[in-house]
Amino acid sequence: FVLVIVAIAAIVAIRQHNRDRQMAHLDKRRTLTALSLGTFLGIFAQAILGGITVLTGLNPFTVALHFLLSIGLITVAQNLLTRAGEPQDRPITSRVHPFVALAINIQLWLGLLVITLGTLVTGSGPHAGDSAEIKRMPFDPRTISWIHADVVFLFCGLALGLYLALAALEAPRDILGNAGLVILVCVLQGVLGYTQYFTGLPWALVLFHVIGACLLWIVTLRLYLSRNSRGI
Repeated sequence: FVLVIVAIAAIVAIRQHNRDRQMAHLDKRRTLTALSLGTFLGIFAQAILGGITVLTGLNPFTVALHFLLSIGLITVAQNLLTRAGEPQDRPITSRVHPFVALAINIQLWLGLLVITLGTLVTGSGPHAGDSAEIKRMPFDPRTISWIHADVVFLFCGLALGLYLALAALEAPRDILGNAGLVILVCVLQGVLGYTQYFTGLPWALVLFHVIGACLLWIVTLRLYLSRNSRGI
């Protein structure tokens, strides 16, 4: 309900913003309208999927989909926040070298793969299902954890390479700062992930690891969105 209230407030604020722009003979920010409506509708999609998840006894596959839909909502919300800080909907111009832009694109999809594999790790472990009957995904927990960790190493290596490349090319400070945040969250997530793995997956650490996954996606998105500009 809190999310619904915030989403409605965003829709109302953007509607008023577009009305003010129209009075000033400026174009409406239709992108902001679409993103705010996307957030509102996404919350209801989450509610429906959440109900299905409960009715299926917290089936790990529906739980994974529920979390991935949350990642989608975060994507829409971060895009809305970024676009709201731009003066208008102009064609984009790149702020980084083409090869760096390509690496950032790859990092974004690699980050999504890391998160997706993370849901498979959780769904294969002791926290899958509900307290009455634990249902797990048909993956060996150790094997899927290793695969997840290997992709994380690849992600962290690319993040470090990107930071060094951006620093060498004297990229804008905000882009470099976002790249640094990706490395910081990635390292913290790695430490937390290995700690929970070798301590028997205590639920509290798993909780923080899930929160960390959301933070990692946010900073990865911020870096991705900051690579372009729409001018003033």
